[in-house]
Amino acid sequence: DRGVPQRKITQQIDYYLKPSDAGRHIYCGEWENGGSIFVPNHADVSFPIGTVITVVSGPSTVYIYPNNGNIVTIWGAGFNLSNQSWNIPAHSIATLLKVESNVWMLSGVSLNN
Repeated sequence: DRGVPQRKITQQIDYYLKPSDAGRHIYCGEWENGGSIFVPNHADVSFPIGTVITVVSGPSTVYIYPNNGNIVTIWGAGFNLSNQSWNIPAHSIATLLKVESNVWMLSGVSLNN
């Protein structure tokens, strides 16, 4: 089986990525009023370079934040900028790829900041 395992987040909470999320898709299908996912710095959670995590939104926007904006950088693919927050619109998908110890790329259709 070569599918992408799912972690379904049913409660609308601030969700902090953890090692077991690597290679999975985080499905926020029951969030109705927006929710936040935080990307940790390398000292707190040492995801290896090349880690891929996909986020799938449901009926509302999902916000992606660096857990420590002074350390973690999230670049928006195609935007040529990093930002303190990225929005994944309702019923959309975006993928995080770790490229350096505290640098991630975020790619997806209709991302905005």
